[in-house]
Formats: sequence, structure tokens, C-alpha cells
Amino acid sequence: MATTTARPDDLYALLEVSPLARTEVIRAAHKALMAIHHPDHGSDGEMAKRLNGAHATLADAAKRAAYDRTRMEGLGTMIGSYRVLEQ
Repeated sequence: MATTTARPDDLYALLEVSPLARTEVIRAAHKALMAIHHPDHGSDGEMAKRLNGAHATLADAAKRAAYDRTRMEGLGTMIGSYRVLEQ
């Protein structure tokens, strides 16, 4: 089974969801994480901003598709129409 290390700016990793997650799962993950990281609950607010940005991108179908295209750039090697990820 091939695995890859998530980039630090990976929005899926930030929301702790799979890249295959449905919009409802993304919404639920955002809500759960905001309950922990909201500034009203003692957080400094920076994480809440990052979570809101990730949710705004991944919850919108067009923004998510664009993000997914750029996210894959530079990962692995293209062989024909296939992307081979290093292990």
C-alpha cells in the first residue's frame, strides 16, 4: 500500500479528512475542529482562520477541483496519463 506524507499546507490534513471525503464530512470535521479552536474557547484565532479557509475551499465544488489540481502538481512522476507516487 503506497502512502505519502501530507504537505504542511494540505487542507485535507488540516481538516483531518480524506481527499475523497464528501462535502458533509468536510462540514462536520470543520464544525468539530472549530469547537476546539475557536477564539471564544481560548485559541489564539490563527488556527480558526486556517480552518475557515480550508472549509471555504473544500466545501465549494469549483474551488475544491482547482485546489485538487494544484495539490497534485509536483507529487510523483507522470507516466503517460498516470501519476506514480514514490513510497
